Amino acid sequence: MNLIFVGGGGFYNEIRSFFEVDKQAGLHANTTVKGVLDDNPNSQINDEYLGQIDKYQPKSDDRFLITIGSPEHRIRIYHMLLDKGAEFFSYIHPSCHIAPSASIGDGVILCANSIVSTDAVIEHNVAINVFCSIGHDSQVSAHSVLSPYCAVNGAAVVGSECFLATRVTMFPSAELGSQSIVDCHGYVKGKVAAKQMVSVRAQYSVVNNRLLR
Repeated sequence: MNLIFVGGGGFYNEIRSFFEVDKQAGLHANTTVKGVLDDNPNSQINDEYLGQIDKYQPKSDDRFLITIGSPEHRIRIYHMLLDKGAEFFSYIHPSCHIAPSASIGDGVILCANSIVSTDAVIEHNVAINVFCSIGHDSQVSAHSVLSPYCAVNGAAVVGSECFLATRVTMFPSAELGSQSIVDCHGYVKGKVAAKQMVSVRAQYSVVNNRLLR
């Protein structure tokens, strides 16, 4: 199997580093890195640049991993490749804990020290960064991105194409509508409609050095 990374920026560098360490430890023995697709025609990515994404025609033994941290770009590229018959690779770091009853879709990234608990569902093309926790019976919907140290507590739902910045907390049974963004250190306690921006700056204000809710 030939692995092709899609996107050659900082997130790619992180995932590629994880993958190379895994290979040195004897993992992914049947997987060979073929190269990187990126829309920058001047890209010089470890001399493995395969060209622009829309110009590449998938081969039967190719598997793709989208290493881009933007939900908007992830969904666009996913469907672009899917329409060409592409198949996707899921990368799960060996330090992750995945419950046997959890469900993990195609093209998912689960970075180091993340946890996916009992009966949790991670849909296709989701990217989850380091030290995230996905609680029991929760769901992270397709194409969403979780930054480091996010916590999706039990029975919470993250809609499709959402972006959770660093240290976001989804309270138990909370729901975040599709295409929403939660800013760093923000939280969702109840039900948030689609296409919303949730920010700790909007949730709190400081008056006369006192934190008001």
